Amino acid sequence: MRIEGIETITITILLLFFITPVTAQVEIIKETNHIVIFENEELVVTVKVKNYGLRELTDVVIKDFVPDEFKLIKGSKSIKISQLNAEETVNLSYALKPLKIGEYKLPPAVVFYKAPPPLTGEVSKKSKSVYVRVVKVLTPTPSTPSTPKVSGFGAVITIYTLVVTLVYLGKRDESLCAPRLGLINI
Repeated sequence: MRIEGIETITITILLLFFITPVTAQVEIIKETNHIVIFENEELVVTVKVKNYGLRELTDVVIKDFVPDEFKLIKGSKSIKISQLNAEETVNLSYALKPLKIGEYKLPPAVVFYKAPPPLTGEVSKKSKSVYVRVVKVLTPTPSTPSTPKVSGFGAVITIYTLVVTLVYLGKRDESLCAPRLGLINI
């Protein structure tokens, strides 16, 4: 329709829709209850997997690996679940016993899952490694008193020998001295 004196313009609007696939957003964190343990203590390892995506994940498998210097004493180092819903978290926990003293790198844990539609195939993601130091347990040496001696004033004097062993777990390049530890007041 045309009105006299008014010009009409035809505008064509082109709408472009970008289709972005919904990708899974999975976080995997490996952590331990301690970073320094004694040789007779157990180390608890926890692997947490959270689905931050908008869709559920299927055929989820979490696997962790135990170094040869440790023995699995509680739990399992893998878990399989059929579905991990959006915003859901699953934890895998187990306990280890160290077999040797030293510093160790616990390798990354891995989560495997089927990609949500429209993607296809299996996806995997690794955690970061965790570092642990295993230290020796120090047992106190019993003190034996010396033979009692009688002083010139009739007092009995017994001398005890005290042996103190310190284990410093601080920075390796830091100097160690008794006043700094608060053992001696100068």
